Amino acid sequence: MDRYRMLIDGQFVDAESGETRPTFNPATEEPIAEVPVATEGDAKRAVEAARKSFDSGVWSGLEPKERARILYPDPLPGSCTMCVKS
Repeated sequence: MDRYRMLIDGQFVDAESGETRPTFNPATEEPIAEVPVATEGDAKRAVEAARKSFDSGVWSGLEPKERARILYPDPLPGSCTMCVKS
């Protein structure tokens, strides 16, 4: 089963508690991945990192199309109307 981590301040990290829980396929009810259970501290770190990035202009200074290319780097053809083609 896949195990996911959180992306905070450019790093993939576990929840500070180390706790995870399964997420399920709604059609089959089978577990498909383990995901971190974020704490208030994790949320605070994420918000602080986002504020730092925004205030620095690294993110807020990018054009919307550039942001989309970062968020959706490898879209499948025809799968996402919000994705920007390169």
